[in-house]
Amino acid sequence: MATIKDIENNILKCTYDGMNQEELEHFEMNGPKIAPLGSKTNDWEWRSKIKKGDNIDVCDTQIKWYLSTVLKTKVDITNTLLLFIGFRVYLPNGTKRDVEGKPYEGWSHQYDIEIPAHSIRIQK
Repeated sequence: MATIKDIENNILKCTYDGMNQEELEHFEMNGPKIAPLGSKTNDWEWRSKIKKGDNIDVCDTQIKWYLSTVLKTKVDITNTLLLFIGFRVYLPNGTKRDVEGKPYEGWSHQYDIEIPAHSIRIQK
């Protein structure tokens, strides 16, 4: 989650939770990285209800979407819901097995990630 620290000449100066608060990232107020007010926040309610075992679509760092499994959840000190994601789906007839021997299709545990539930990398 980002916090706007200053606005000057239509430039937003932001910091990110969990990062050095002295480092500011700059964005054009009407630029392509800033969504119109309300356009990306109308689906937050379902995100707060995500739980272990849910299958959701998750975008990897190569901009490819995968049906993935929520392996666990936690709430951090800033009250942010974090999801531990496996880029795999558990199926009775899966051709691979995880460390517990459960069958799945997809990527192994070495690609598991933790991301906030409100990340744009997560969709239904």
